[in-house]
Amino acid sequence: MIVPTYTIPPQSEEYKPFIKEGDTIYEFTITASADFDLTGASVNCQIYDKDGRLVLDLSTDNGGLSLEGQSLKFTEISASDNKLQSGTHKGDVQYTLSNGEVITPFNIEYVIQKEYTI
Repeated sequence: MIVPTYTIPPQSEEYKPFIKEGDTIYEFTITASADFDLTGASVNCQIYDKDGRLVLDLSTDNGGLSLEGQSLKFTEISASDNKLQSGTHKGDVQYTLSNGEVITPFNIEYVIQKEYTI
């Protein structure tokens, strides 16, 4: 089974947004097909740079993520809190269901472009 990857910011054929170093990363929602009940679930998402260093740690416990039905909402990261350097940063999303089962249904990639104006 191939695990799907969601690129942040979300891309489409018509819309190719970007994030620059130090920019606000606006909230967004991912609705993934889920064959499991998310009632009472917790969610973690850890993102690492190319050298394997943890650069972003989001969860339903720390307010970086929230569940809305079957949708996963990533909260906004302000410009002052965005410490992501240019490059592609990779990680995944892990759900812990209320019965204790752990599921990792998709990967995440944050693509950050270099900021030239300081």
